[in-house]
Amino acid sequence: MVLNQIDCPRKGSKYGVNVLVNKWMPEMEKYAVDYVGLGGLTGTTSKKEAKKATIGRNEFVKLSGTCGLLSDTECIGKDRYMYFRSYPMGYTPTCIKKNGEYITNGKNPIIGGTGLLGGVQEDLYTLNLSDYANAIVKKGPFASSDCMKARLPVGDGLLLDGRKFDNKEDVQLNGRGWYVEEQCVPRQPTHDKNYGGEIFKIPFSESRCREEFTQNSQTKSIPYSTYLLLFIALLILTTICIKKPHS
Repeated sequence: MVLNQIDCPRKGSKYGVNVLVNKWMPEMEKYAVDYVGLGGLTGTTSKKEAKKATIGRNEFVKLSGTCGLLSDTECIGKDRYMYFRSYPMGYTPTCIKKNGEYITNGKNPIIGGTGLLGGVQEDLYTLNLSDYANAIVKKGPFASSDCMKARLPVGDGLLLDGRKFDNKEDVQLNGRGWYVEEQCVPRQPTHDKNYGGEIFKIPFSESRCREEFTQNSQTKSIPYSTYLLLFIALLILTTICIKKPHS
């Protein structure tokens, strides 16, 4: 019998039951809370631990077509790329459109920070379906030939120390990490984000910017609470579908 071949750890061993109950299990529970992103709410997560529990990846994805004459000089005639970002920042940027210019004016913190809970919310925010739908009918930023030069981080582990490398090959050799890549992307608003001691201008959808009217000082925007309610509704619907017995 297999069960008869299993020996319990010796009590005096560093791998004993006491170590499992008093050290390993509490640490495993703490990591699970950090991974989900609730450690910041309960006060059990340090900044270092939150970085370790962050998952996601940023990369450039090639689009069809080339950049037009209105693009930055170094992008004219070059291939177009989209910057796909799934490595969470723990917040969403806000901006206004004034006199045709985009002005980044703040950020909204996300419940769960850079953990799994916050990452899912941020993905829902970042994955702008209206931009993809507009691209089908050749409208919106992904159909635009007006490009800007973008120098951005590619890879994962962006918040971890010592994970920045010189190129893609070094990242592959080390198993995890990131490097800096330059491509031409459709012109969009950007916000500053520090990774590895360098400030990067991260692009985001212009549909997230509210328009400011100089004549009557009225603004129109979608409240962030709306996105949170949609996320909660999605979780409830997913739970119902999982628990529903198969016919």
